[in-house]
Amino acid sequence: MPTVGSRRWFSAAALLAAALTGLAGCGTLSTLDSASRVLDTYELTPLSLSGGSAGRGPVLYVAEPTGSAALQSDRIVVKPSSVQVALLPDARWVEPTPVLFQRLLRQSLVNSGRFRFVSSSATGPISEYAVVPDIEAFQVETGGGEDVSYSVSVRIGFTLIRDLDQQVVGARWFGTSVPIADDSALAVVGGFEAANQAVLRQAVDWIVASLASRGS
Repeated sequence: MPTVGSRRWFSAAALLAAALTGLAGCGTLSTLDSASRVLDTYELTPLSLSGGSAGRGPVLYVAEPTGSAALQSDRIVVKPSSVQVALLPDARWVEPTPVLFQRLLRQSLVNSGRFRFVSSSATGPISEYAVVPDIEAFQVETGGGEDVSYSVSVRIGFTLIRDLDQQVVGARWFGTSVPIADDSALAVVGGFEAANQAVLRQAVDWIVASLASRGS
């Protein structure tokens, strides 16, 4: 038969278990509520070039970019410091960052009118060259001090590979930083649009010139 002391111990244990169960339930509900919140969705645009229809250049494949785990989702990344990663509240990209940039780069290359075909999928004509982007930075950065400053930083590497023998024919990094007025969603997305356009223009010009110099 349980003693008085043991009954008190069981009673205290039961209360503790009930409290922990209640806290766990609150945490689960909070997580579900956070996951179900509707976030404003934002898009970026490719380069609008005057290349016109498909040209005589090579068939090009655009690979999905590599990058850190922090940049693999559709959330807009904020870096308060070099070792901190946060997310812009109540805002997201229309698709995960690597997929978004892959689509923008492909369409920008198409718009240049310098390639017979540009693909980002396994279907279609066999490619002659592939471009492999690597996203090092695609984020909002904040400056320290009394007056906090904000900027959008985009830095991406591009490697050109010849499909025939997998030879690397060129590699370059392009990046820029665009100051923004504050950390509101509209200011942030406007900064990303300006920075991304600058990097896309440099990348497309370099890719076109690199392949033209090889007689393609």
